[in-house]
Amino acid sequence: MTLDIKLPVKQTGFLGPDWLSESIRITIFGPPQDAPAPFWSKFTDEEPSEIVRRPTEGILNEVGPFGGGNLIIAQQSGRSDIILAPSIPVSSVRLTPTEHIPDPDIHHIGPAAPALSLMLKGIPRLAPKFEGANRIAFSMAFLFKVKSNAEANAVVRAFENLPIGSNDSDIYWRINRPISADTFSGNINRLVSWQTASFQTQRVLLSQNRAIQKSAPTLPTFFTRVEIEVNSAKLDTTDMHQLESWEDTFKEIFTHASNMITKEV
Repeated sequence: MTLDIKLPVKQTGFLGPDWLSESIRITIFGPPQDAPAPFWSKFTDEEPSEIVRRPTEGILNEVGPFGGGNLIIAQQSGRSDIILAPSIPVSSVRLTPTEHIPDPDIHHIGPAAPALSLMLKGIPRLAPKFEGANRIAFSMAFLFKVKSNAEANAVVRAFENLPIGSNDSDIYWRINRPISADTFSGNINRLVSWQTASFQTQRVLLSQNRAIQKSAPTLPTFFTRVEIEVNSAKLDTTDMHQLESWEDTFKEIFTHASNMITKEV
C-alpha cells in the first residue's frame, strides 16, 4: 500500500500558531461486521489502556494515551471511528471554599500541525479498515482562546462574511459547500461549523452541618471553535458498493480539507 499523505506545506489558517487542535477524526463506513477485531495496537504499536466490548451489539471501543491526548478507536457494525481527543485529567486536590480556584482552561491536544502530522503518519496502517469502504469522512476541530466575547466574534468575522455584532453571543453557524467528486460518482461535502462560547467554574461544598458553601466563580474563559468536516456522499444513496479506490478518494477528501484548514478556498 503506497498511500502517503503529507502535512500541508503552508502552516496558515487554522494551522497557524494561535490555533489549538481540539480533535481529529477519521470515519470509515463499510459493510456490516459481526464482530469487530481489535485495532488500536496495530495503529500505535502499543496496547490500549481500556477496552470495552459489547458483543451482542457488535461494539468494540479501545482507548489509550497517544500524541498528547487519547486515541479512541470505536468500532460498530458498518462504521469505524479513529479519534484523537484531549486527555482530561481528574484533579485530586482538595481545596477549601476560600482558596483560589485555578482559572479554567479549554481542553485540547496541542498545536494543530503536530497533532495532524501524527495522525497522517498512521493512515497507511488503516488500510485493512479502508478496504471495502463505501464512504469516508475526515474531521478536525480547532480552538482559539480570546479575552472577550467581542474578540471571539471578531475571529469568526475574519474568516466568514457574517453579520455578527460585537455584543452577540453563543453563536453557532454551519454551512455545507458541496462539490462534485472526481474519484467516484457523487459529491464531496465540505462542512464548516463555527461556535463562540465562554465558561466559568465555581466550587460548591457541603459542610459538616449540611450547609452549602459556594466559592466565587472564576473569570470567564472565552474561545472560538471551528470544525472542518469533509466526507464522500454518493449520488445514489442506496449504492452500498465499495469505493473504486479508497486511496484516491481519501486523497481527494484530504486535499479539500487541507485547502479549508489553510484557508486556500
